[in-house]
Amino acid sequence: MKAAKLLLMILTVVAVVPMYGQSAAMKVNIPFAFSVDNHQMPSGDYEIRPLTENTLLIRTTNGAAARVSLTSATGGGVNYYKAPSLEFKKVNEQYFLSAAFFGDVIGRRFARTKVRSVPEGEVVISQAASN
Repeated sequence: MKAAKLLLMILTVVAVVPMYGQSAAMKVNIPFAFSVDNHQMPSGDYEIRPLTENTLLIRTTNGAAARVSLTSATGGGVNYYKAPSLEFKKVNEQYFLSAAFFGDVIGRRFARTKVRSVPEGEVVISQAASN
């Protein structure tokens, strides 16, 4: 019985671990400076890649800037699908990365920053990505 439970646990881990790698990195050009986790990022070409279930790597393709960010799940459900894209919130003249979708039913949502606590003038901007 113990051997069967151990085998089942090993098979579960083997089946789940590759799921993180299934979401391919997306490449996107972001034409404006933005903030993620209270960290300012420059405009430019970016690669966004899942590292684990709850972390994403956000880095410029030339390697000049990079950030690993904790995220939470967003979306989901049978009829929920978003093409690969990034969502930004704009407050006054500042942009904040708010969500990443990798062409799946569940996306990744970034934590709100302290500056974003003021909803005045908030606008959602979606930036399409390529894989």
